[in-house]
Amino acid sequence: MTVASQTSQPVIMLGPQGHQQTVAAAVERFNIEGQLATVTAGWEDREGEDSALSQHLGGRTHNLGLFPRAEDVFEHDEGVRALMFEQHDRRVELQALYRMRLASQLKVCRDLLSRTDPAEPDGLIGPELEAGIAGVRALDTHHMQRIASLDEEIADRLGSGNHPTLDAHRQQLSEILGSVGGLLIAGGHVGTMLNRLRLFQVTDFASRLPIVAWSAGAMLLGQRIVLFHDNPPQGPGDAEVHAPGLGIVEGVIPLPHANERLDLHDPARVSLFARRFSPDIGLVLESGASFDTSSGSDARLGDRTLSVLTASGNVLDLAA
Repeated sequence: MTVASQTSQPVIMLGPQGHQQTVAAAVERFNIEGQLATVTAGWEDREGEDSALSQHLGGRTHNLGLFPRAEDVFEHDEGVRALMFEQHDRRVELQALYRMRLASQLKVCRDLLSRTDPAEPDGLIGPELEAGIAGVRALDTHHMQRIASLDEEIADRLGSGNHPTLDAHRQQLSEILGSVGGLLIAGGHVGTMLNRLRLFQVTDFASRLPIVAWSAGAMLLGQRIVLFHDNPPQGPGDAEVHAPGLGIVEGVIPLPHANERLDLHDPARVSLFARRFSPDIGLVLESGASFDTSSGSDARLGDRTLSVLTASGNVLDLAA
């Protein structure tokens, strides 16, 4: 089986690297020569603790240092700092409003799904369930559009100002990314990484480069970022759209740590997730798993088979 996926440049998505490192194998698959730009901004104030990653890649890495670069910009330009904090606060408020509506709509879908007879999927309840899922999709789309509008507004206001410190960092990053052979995006805090990548226009400068991304770094590359956890400490969770992604990869939703965060043994929850986000396909990216967007299949770089969520409620292994 292959997954219909489109991408504007060569991309390999990997699972978390804690138990099995496959980044070097992905770099080798692309035949990348020269230095490798790395993004570890999701590690926040630990961004520079990348010696293990550098050693894994033979010392070829050049950390872009996006977290301290942003701190430098915020220190020297109150206008940028104020805009970024305003964007953050308004996003948090929009997310809270979205969650308020999402919880009730998903509960109805789960209740309907529990009453659906698998032998008669098109019976009395089936059409109501489909309508309910369509309503959740519409809410997801509405929320993503509101976040996208906010981001566009902030970008426009940022672009209308004079920001020499930000411009200097962007120029430096453009020169670095023009001289390396590939871009590597690590995991960490999704929101922090997304903010820094967009602030410094990293993927615009790297549009010609092959990309290897893992864990939360892979989550950023799609058209939408979906946060998920069926059993968080505060109680039962609902998967939620966080924000538009970087839009480099279409057709998939990367799900790192899915075995820990999703109840993959519950066909109803798996089915609802798959149907809600269709036609995008949920990729179970565990440690050792990999996805090559050029082939739409398992890249076979580690010892873990790539799996996908299906509308029938199964978790299906992908054949290479």
